[in-house]
Amino acid sequence: MDGKYAHGRPLSGTPVVDAGTTTGILAQLPQSDVIGNVRIAGSQIDIGAYEHTTEPPLTVANPIADVNQEEDFDPFSVSLESVFAYQYGSRFLSYSLENVNSFQVLNVSLRGSSLYFTSIPDKYGDQTVTVVASNGISQVSSTFVVHVAPIDDAPQFSVMGDLFLEEDFSGAIRYNINLTIPPGEENQVRFFTLEPNTVDFVNLQFDGAGVLEFTSKPNLFGSQCFKLTLTEGTQTKSEIFMFGVQPVDDPPNIEVDNSPFEVRVGEERILTISVSDAEGDDVTLTSTPINNSISFDSSVIGVNSYSITIKGQAVGQSGVKFSASDGKSFKELIVPIKVTLVSGVADEAAGCEVYPNPAADYINVKAEAGSSIAVYDTKGQPVLLAKVGSTDVTMDVRHLTPGLYLLRINGNKMNRIVKIIIE
Repeated sequence: MDGKYAHGRPLSGTPVVDAGTTTGILAQLPQSDVIGNVRIAGSQIDIGAYEHTTEPPLTVANPIADVNQEEDFDPFSVSLESVFAYQYGSRFLSYSLENVNSFQVLNVSLRGSSLYFTSIPDKYGDQTVTVVASNGISQVSSTFVVHVAPIDDAPQFSVMGDLFLEEDFSGAIRYNINLTIPPGEENQVRFFTLEPNTVDFVNLQFDGAGVLEFTSKPNLFGSQCFKLTLTEGTQTKSEIFMFGVQPVDDPPNIEVDNSPFEVRVGEERILTISVSDAEGDDVTLTSTPINNSISFDSSVIGVNSYSITIKGQAVGQSGVKFSASDGKSFKELIVPIKVTLVSGVADEAAGCEVYPNPAADYINVKAEAGSSIAVYDTKGQPVLLAKVGSTDVTMDVRHLTPGLYLLRINGNKMNRIVKIIIE
């Protein structure tokens, strides 16, 4: 047969059967065959005849040029329509990629008759790409290189978010800062800064490597917005977070001057108590003997200060239980007291005398040399002070308003409170 497109007739001697013409069947067929040739009306149909033509060549018409991109590039595509030449067009070609699983710098895939490229984060270098075209009989390939150049990535780090602790938290609390270093930038010079770098309600330790720790300041609380910035070359990144110390209700504090101590049966000794509250709340103090070996009475000698007169009643181990409350929390303290027949205090204590009592003009105090003498009114305010010389002291009380007072004696070996009446 002469030609590929059925324009000719079988050659002489070809075994055929005359099957008539195409007139009756063309109405049932498209006007063109599968490769676009127009069908011929009225032509002779010879069953058994066949065509044979030489397959046209498949070649690389326009090789793909090397491509230049930067690290973390945006996706792009390269059309293959004009790369390969084939007489019947690219729609009769199929494409494939060689060694696609070995790509380490970028990702490449086939989408129809185009190559589609996407970046691999923080990867750079040269990637050789080979695309193969086939018409089912033969195949050709085009090879090119994609050059991915490195760039200076912006600093990258993350923080743990806002952090809140309770007042008087214990130990050093580290704030978590997670630094990310992209491949190839391990030797970059980078440092952190913190704004502000000091606050009044907490201690903080911070360095440029990104280590941040908080330690508490007793009874202080508050909150602060911090700005943490990472600088790397000419680029920076910042994160904002809140740090706060939330207040708690601290229990009242009880302080005892003379604990523990001894008292002998029938003797009176003074126990001085003071209470305080970190929040400045009003504090109520109550006291209870733990058994009947002692008895006591108390008086206020100043703001949140008390003087307890302990009297021994029976030999044995005793004590006083104190409870301080600010209305929201409380604290308890037990002061042990030992009651003996012979006190551990030197005998000079027995020589303490206050006379006359009641007094109108002067009052004499005999006590241990060097003892301090103080007279308090019923409101706990000191109204008269003196110091014992060698053995005694005389105090002028004529200016005092008649009434009940407490005379307090503080010495190295003796502490006593005596009720006196001024007439």
